Amino acid sequence: MERSTVTTVEENSFLHDLRDIKIQLRNFACECGLRNLVESEKWLTELNHSLDVDVSDEELPEIEIDVEGYETYLMASALFPVREYARSSYFVRSVNTERAKFLNFLCMYKMLEQNKPMDFTDMNTTTKCDYYSCLKKLSVTLNEHLEEYDEDGFTYYLKGLVSLKLGSTISAVDSFCKAVNCLPLLWEAWNELSKLIDDKAMLTRLNLPAHWIKDFFFGQTYAKIQRNEDALNILCSLYDNGFSKSHFVLSRIAAVYHNRRDVNNALNLFKQMQTEDPFRIEDLDTYSNLLYVSDMKKELAYLAHYVFYSNRFTAEACCVVGNYFSIRGDHVKSAAYFQRAVKLNSNFMSALILRGHEFMEMKNTRGAITSYRDAIAMNPQDYRAWYGLGQTYEILRLPFYSLNYHKRAQLIRPDDSRMLIAMGEVYEKLNRYDEALRCYKRARNVGDVDSFALSRLARLYTEMDDEEEAASAYKLLVKETEGTHFSKEYADAYKYLAYHHLKLGQFHPAFQFAQLCLNFEETKEEGKALLKEIATRRDMEGNRTLESQHTSTLFSV
Repeated sequence: MERSTVTTVEENSFLHDLRDIKIQLRNFACECGLRNLVESEKWLTELNHSLDVDVSDEELPEIEIDVEGYETYLMASALFPVREYARSSYFVRSVNTERAKFLNFLCMYKMLEQNKPMDFTDMNTTTKCDYYSCLKKLSVTLNEHLEEYDEDGFTYYLKGLVSLKLGSTISAVDSFCKAVNCLPLLWEAWNELSKLIDDKAMLTRLNLPAHWIKDFFFGQTYAKIQRNEDALNILCSLYDNGFSKSHFVLSRIAAVYHNRRDVNNALNLFKQMQTEDPFRIEDLDTYSNLLYVSDMKKELAYLAHYVFYSNRFTAEACCVVGNYFSIRGDHVKSAAYFQRAVKLNSNFMSALILRGHEFMEMKNTRGAITSYRDAIAMNPQDYRAWYGLGQTYEILRLPFYSLNYHKRAQLIRPDDSRMLIAMGEVYEKLNRYDEALRCYKRARNVGDVDSFALSRLARLYTEMDDEEEAASAYKLLVKETEGTHFSKEYADAYKYLAYHHLKLGQFHPAFQFAQLCLNFEETKEEGKALLKEIATRRDMEGNRTLESQHTSTLFSV
C-alpha cells in the first residue's frame, strides 16, 4: 500500500482496542436495524465483518426491547421495508417509546418523498407549495420533540434531512453535527454531513466528537474535496491499524488513486474487491470509469453484463452499463442509462457528469450544460463538472465563459495539467499568447504525463513566428515520446523539423525527419516532396562546392 508524503495523522485519531470497536459496531448495528436505518446498519456490519477479531456472545451487551406496545411496533417496523409508510405510521403513532416515535417521524418523511413526483422540476406551483408546506410542518414537529428530548441523535439526523429538502444547508450541517455528537456511530449522519463539505476550512470549523469513527469521515471527505494527500494519509493509517480488509477503506483509497490519475493502482484495488466480494455494487461506477479510460473493452463488457443480471435496478449498475454503451459508440443508449441512474438516485454525481459527457457526444449542448450545472449544485468541488462546462462553452464559441469555468476547475485541481492546457487553449483563441504560454509552461512543471503541453507550446511558438523555440519544443516532444510517435502531433513535429533544418541547410537531419513523415497518412505525400527537395538542394550545394573548388584551383595556377 502506497503511503502519502504527509506525516501527520488527523489530530483526533482514536483507534482503540479492536475488540472494543467490534463490540460497539455489533451493538449499534442492531439498534440501527431496530430503527430501520438500513444504510447505517449495512455500513456498520460490513465494517464489523472486516475486523479479524473474535468476540464471544457473553461480551456483547443485551439489546433492550421496549415492552410497551412491542407487538404493534414489531408489525409497524415490518411494514416499513415494504414501503407501506402510511400504514406503518398509523399503527406506530399510538406507541409512546423512543423507537416508536422515531419510526413515526421517519414514516412521515418517507411518505412525503414517496408521493413527490420523480420529475420535481416539472411540478406546478400548487404541488410544490403543498410539498414544502408538509415539510415545514414535519420540521416543526421534530423541533418540538427535540425541545423535550435534546439528546435524541436519531431525530437530529432526520431533522438534517428535512432541512436539506427545505434548502437550509446551514441548519442541516448543524443538525448532522448534533446527531453525530449524540450518536457517534450513526454513519448515515456522517455520510450526509460529508456531502455538504466544500473545503478544508469548513471541515475544521465543525464541532465533531472525539471518536475513532471520525477518521473514516475525514478520509472520505478529504477524498471528496480533492485533498488527496490528507485522505491517503488517514486511510493508510486505518489500513495499517486493523482495517486492511475493510472494503470501505480500500474503495476510498482507490478513489484517491483515481483522483491522482494513478489508474493501475486504482484498478488493482477494485479487482481485489471484486474477487473478495463479487456482488458488492458500491463504487462500481468509478471502477467502470477506470476501465473506460484504460480502453479495457472486454473487462468493461464483462462487468456490465455481470451487474445487469445481478443487480440491474441500481444507479451504480446503470452507470456501468452506460459506460459500456459509450465505449461502443452508442451514445444514445449510454445517455439513456445515465438518465435512468439519475432517476434511481437524484444525488448520484457520476451519473450527472457522465450524462453531460454523452450529451456532448450527441451535440446536445443544452442537455450537457444542464447536467453539469446540476452536478455543480450538488458538489461545487467536483472539478469534472466545471471542466465539462468549460468544454461545452468552448464548443459554443463563448471563450470568456469557457475560460471562467476552466479557471474554477483549475482552482480545484491546481496540479492537473489538463486544466492548465484547457485554459491555455482558450487564451490562444483570445489571442492572449503570453497567458497561454504561462499555462503550457506550468502544465509542464506540474507533470505533463502525455506531453500535450509540449505540442501546444510548439504550435503556439509557430503561430508567434518564433522558429527556434518551436523547433526546440518539437525536438523535446520527439525525444520524450520516442517509440510512441504515431499520432497527428508527432506528424506535425517531424514535418516542422524537416522544413526547419532544410531552411538552415542542414540536410542530414532534414532528410531523417522527412523520412519519418512517411509513417503518417496526413504527411506522407509532403514527406515524399520534402525528400525530393532535399536531394535537389543537396545536389545543388554539392555542385556549388565543386565549382568553388575548381575556381580556386584555376586562380592559384
